[in-house]
Amino acid sequence: MAITSETVQDGDRLAVIYATNDGATDESASGGVKKVDVSALSPAPTTVKILKCDYAVTGGNVNVIYNGSTDAHALVLPDGMTDQLDFSSFGGLPNKAGTPDGDIYLQGSDSTTTYTVVLTVLKVY
Repeated sequence: MAITSETVQDGDRLAVIYATNDGATDESASGGVKKVDVSALSPAPTTVKILKCDYAVTGGNVNVIYNGSTDAHALVLPDGMTDQLDFSSFGGLPNKAGTPDGDIYLQGSDSTTTYTVVLTVLKVY
């Protein structure tokens, strides 16, 4: 199974992305692995804000990274945790990357990191 990223909902304002890593693939390299590709969303936004993040992580932390000329860490999902984070009450976590391209990457802390992450994002045009 390795790593997956699936868009399970893609509407005019919201998208839901289901991402996994079963620990067989090392995502610890610089920058991580793209999980939210805004150009693949329809309609394609300029960027997205994270409204919700549901996750289960084992074997190491997972960094949620807004991609750009200078990346910005949006969240650190800690090892051994399962949680539901909700940022919708204030409109979501804004993309603070330098010259952002709108994409979101996940980066495990080492080759044994296993996770399931469901991101609900608000499309920004």
